[in-house]
Amino acid sequence: MRNARMATLVIVATGLALLGLAEVRAAQGEKNQKSTVELVWDKEFPEGITDVAFDKEREGLFCPSVIVTGNCENAKAILYLDSSGKVIKETKLKEWTQVRISQNGQYIGIMHPEKYDGEFHHGPVDVMNMSGKVVKTIGGVYGSWWWVSPSGNEIIGKDVWADDDVYYFRGTPGKTEANLTKREGDISMLAGIPTIKWTETQSNYLQIGNKTVDLPCRKHGHLIAVSPDGKYVAIPEAIPEGKSYIYHLLLYTKEGTFLEKFDLEKEGSVLSSFSPDGKFLTVAVRNLVFLIDVGKKKILWKYESDDPYQLLNLGTTLDFPSEAPFFVAGVFWHYEKLGSKDASERIMIFSEDGSVILDFAIGKGLNRGGRRVFKVNSKGNMLCYVTGNEIRVFQLRRTQ
Repeated sequence: MRNARMATLVIVATGLALLGLAEVRAAQGEKNQKSTVELVWDKEFPEGITDVAFDKEREGLFCPSVIVTGNCENAKAILYLDSSGKVIKETKLKEWTQVRISQNGQYIGIMHPEKYDGEFHHGPVDVMNMSGKVVKTIGGVYGSWWWVSPSGNEIIGKDVWADDDVYYFRGTPGKTEANLTKREGDISMLAGIPTIKWTETQSNYLQIGNKTVDLPCRKHGHLIAVSPDGKYVAIPEAIPEGKSYIYHLLLYTKEGTFLEKFDLEKEGSVLSSFSPDGKFLTVAVRNLVFLIDVGKKKILWKYESDDPYQLLNLGTTLDFPSEAPFFVAGVFWHYEKLGSKDASERIMIFSEDGSVILDFAIGKGLNRGGRRVFKVNSKGNMLCYVTGNEIRVFQLRRTQ
């Protein structure tokens, strides 16, 4: 780990030189509004970061409360951090131990390997709460594709031997498996797409067909978004037109009732996120960002970067604060030209009306490997960016 204070001075000084005190006047009419951002905490984890958990309501430094080091098939340790970013507890793990954190960050699953032969893991999973207490032990877990329920009661895993797309359930009586290929088992249909319905999750849906790439080893490329209250699902659609495609975003209720189709204008990876209250949906495709009012089923604004090669970092999604000093933020990649290896990462923050409050260069070069997470605290004054082996926390100040 690097000294946090020295890293702050070096990187903030670089940012100030690049951006002229890092003050960026807002676009689209808010000429008197400007924001500043500075790096206040930075740590490296040489063994890699495979998963993290956040508490958005925690006072103090907005960094992960739990960090899993290593990789998805061979976790090294679980680190618990206090509100100042100090490691207050460390649980070292045996070789080939796997660790998964539930989607809501409330439970940790630890597979204790009874067998590893280079093809798959096998062992029971201890499910712990965030205080480290084991609340349930679930056996019969195989492979690397498994998840922990947000309730901590259940684990779902992909069958490593089945030719079909079969998922099995462990920990809840009465559930066995779901075959997405044959549409059998504990599944439902959403717009004709086989859907595993996991009733104890916050969103009610774990995976929709093969369209969601939400595997522990590849936590990026999410193509389907579900609102936190489970009421709405957003699915991208690509329609062939000549040698290219026309992209739309389809909005459904969780029962599969079609609500609206939105034209995304360009082709490319489509990443979308719902606001915490489920009232808004933000979508990014290449250098476009849309904000959709879910209830009114309409696009409120569209932002188009002057840089045609800019795109949302494929390892993260756009995030919202619970309160409203700004509305939505994300990390974007900027390329000098198409196909260029020269690129930089930029934090962009938008107001509710689509004005750019901040466009801040983090630095040159892209950290393409490992885990990437971007989160905003509930007050909207701190940002945290997690890459494959580094965590950076930024303080945001908005002035007139």
